[in-house]
Amino acid sequence: MKKMQELLDLGETLDAVEQQLKVDNKVLLGVAWCREDERLLFEKHPSVLLFDVTYKTNREEHPLGVVAAVDNNMEMFTPMRVFMPSEQGWVLDWIFKSCIPNLLGRENIKRTNVVLTDGARQMHSAFDDNQEDLYPNAKHVLCMFHLVNKGLECLNCRLLGTDRDVVKGQMQAFKETIFSWCRLHGIENQKEFQCSLAFLRGWLTEQRENANDDVDYDVSHNTQVLQDFLMRNIYPHRN
Repeated sequence: MKKMQELLDLGETLDAVEQQLKVDNKVLLGVAWCREDERLLFEKHPSVLLFDVTYKTNREEHPLGVVAAVDNNMEMFTPMRVFMPSEQGWVLDWIFKSCIPNLLGRENIKRTNVVLTDGARQMHSAFDDNQEDLYPNAKHVLCMFHLVNKGLECLNCRLLGTDRDVVKGQMQAFKETIFSWCRLHGIENQKEFQCSLAFLRGWLTEQRENANDDVDYDVSHNTQVLQDFLMRNIYPHRN
């Protein structure tokens, strides 16, 4: 009963704080928090840290950032959450530079081996800017779905919504080759990666050179777009 009364008192306190923060329902508030039991769990299992953003989870309609980790039984837990005023670079920098180190512990994140984020430029750039100082032993891994699929959706590519099998096949072959660089039983070392990269670039060049008429215009157009996307958006993250 005592514990229940403490929780009720806490709820009343937070309601009062919420009312003080509201100004015509237009204040954007950034708040990060963690539970003590999950913080202690992260202290025991700091090897893997994942960060992503979810939507439509709260009545304020703020993006909700979620930090997840993995214990020794391969079970996921979420040691930290953050209401974000936006997904701009300064917000993500605040999360990686201040929220995670202060709430989860600077010494703990120095023991992190892998940090996984999606392929959004603002997100992976914010982590990269703070990696050397705060996450010195971590490898940065990007979600290939966001980096490749979402990246291609933003291009001026004659690929989406078409029924032409040859264009669909071109897109599928391009994606599968890139995905083979990060899958288990795919590319395993730098030498294999360089061979695969040379094959992909050569294949795209061959397609462009062999597209001589109007029927193959879509394929010819896409090869140059995909070449540029490969070298500008994918290759810089090869490590």
